[in-house]
Amino acid sequence: FVLDISSSMLDKGTTSNKNLDDNKAIDMVKAVNSAITELMKNKNNRVAIELFNSYTKDLLPLGHYEAKNSNEYLKYIHDTKNNRGKIELNIKNMNGSGIIYNNLNGGDDNNYVGTFTQGGVTKGAKLLTGPQTVDGIKSVPVMILVTDGDPTHYIDSNNVKQPTAINGWGILRY
Repeated sequence: FVLDISSSMLDKGTTSNKNLDDNKAIDMVKAVNSAITELMKNKNNRVAIELFNSYTKDLLPLGHYEAKNSNEYLKYIHDTKNNRGKIELNIKNMNGSGIIYNNLNGGDDNNYVGTFTQGGVTKGAKLLTGPQTVDGIKSVPVMILVTDGDPTHYIDSNNVKQPTAINGWGILRY
């Protein structure tokens, strides 16, 4: 899974109103939990999770996992102290989390609020090019990208991260 944790994931629906208790990140966590629950029913299935905002983060390495409780592999947490959202692993013997920075906070948060989809997909693709046979079992790699919108950063031909202009470099809307 490649998951968007940009600040717009704190929006409710299609509005740009931040709502830390009812937002797209909560819906994403519910959907991903449901998918992982189904995948983990087969002992041969494995999952990994990459997160992206303006940067990328490895959250969960490729493996077969068991939730700590109630088929919730991920938890969304409302960080009231810092006015942010947080996605946290809820997997036996694993720790890790990703912060959803809030552009309403300004300051350092604004370094992490963008949508670097290319970075997330690139990191996820590296998992797909790894060994396809583990313990004698051949796997069929699949990437599931969950995002809410247009990328705001891209890597140019000189390998430099650039801001994306809407309807500019490679953004198609239908």
